[in-house]
Amino acid sequence: MSATQGPGKTIVLHIGLHKTGTSSIQATLKHNQAVLRERGMLYPGFLPANHSQFFINAFSSRAEHYHANRRQGLDATAIAERSAEQMDRLGRALTRFRGSTILLSAEDASTLQAPEVEQTRSRLDALAESVGVQTNYRVLLYTRNPAAFVSSAMQENVKGNGMRLDDSRELHIRNASGRYRRIHDAWAAAFGSDAVSFRCFETACGEPGGLIGDFLRTVGIPPEGIEHRLTNEGISDEVTEFLSSLYLPESGAGHGRLQDCKMRIELTPEDREALFALRGSKGGLLSLADQIRTWDVVADDMHFLQAQFGITYDRPDAGRITPGEKFATGFLQDLAQALPRLSVPAREALLHYLLTRPVDAGVAAE
Repeated sequence: MSATQGPGKTIVLHIGLHKTGTSSIQATLKHNQAVLRERGMLYPGFLPANHSQFFINAFSSRAEHYHANRRQGLDATAIAERSAEQMDRLGRALTRFRGSTILLSAEDASTLQAPEVEQTRSRLDALAESVGVQTNYRVLLYTRNPAAFVSSAMQENVKGNGMRLDDSRELHIRNASGRYRRIHDAWAAAFGSDAVSFRCFETACGEPGGLIGDFLRTVGIPPEGIEHRLTNEGISDEVTEFLSSLYLPESGAGHGRLQDCKMRIELTPEDREALFALRGSKGGLLSLADQIRTWDVVADDMHFLQAQFGITYDRPDAGRITPGEKFATGFLQDLAQALPRLSVPAREALLHYLLTRPVDAGVAAE
């Protein structure tokens, strides 16, 4: 069925994109499960807030390589058992829930390849048929300015994935080509083009209630009375560059040994808390040259977004872009207060970095 035809329940699949507020959306949905249920929407309580691991385990042919499964030590047998149990619980939820809509949110679903997306549709259809429930589908994805996306992804890779800035930059610029067209075509082929909707992250953030308000209205839930949960705040560019300087090249695993790199020193949880709290520049990890290079890679994709969904992003322009100011007063004030709280190795490494960092580290004026 399409998104608008026939009776039964609607399964809404929120598939990202990464770095478009997905963590905050998911945390808000999880926190407000009872209110959502009263309004006719089920956000499955047996799953964590982020449904990405469920999606990968249930529908991907590469689940054994998924980072969460590797970190949890799950082999193929354990993955299959967990997936079967969760699919069974989802089937029971379909039959027991009296509301009209079931929502699944998984940004890693956007990484599924076309055959895996076909398998997603096939397995969801089979599940619904096995419990005698008719289903309609909606697929929702938020887009983001490509240069801002790369910069934000770089920050997250350094903060959470143990990647160096240079490695992350090249990875994301290379992978940006044709991303939105590829995702759209895979999901439209499986679920029908009428079921697939892309929305602009930046526009949504400016709507009443911000991104979360826009999301709730888009999926048919009145936003009034929904308590927002904002999570996964980014760290400053200054701290991101410092952390990157600590990683040893080619000492990690995944993506050509680029992830989970070893550090020159060991940071304590207290070190990370103090560093992550430092105010500073954000969104400025790409030079103007790299922003333009990114745009050259995604030009065709931007034409697609405009033609298909009316979403428009401006090409970077030297006359309109002002690099973020690093090491401004707020950062330096916070730094002075944080230094005494850092462990000796962290303090010495940070001071050495500050004294020896290249003048053009991160975003330099072109």
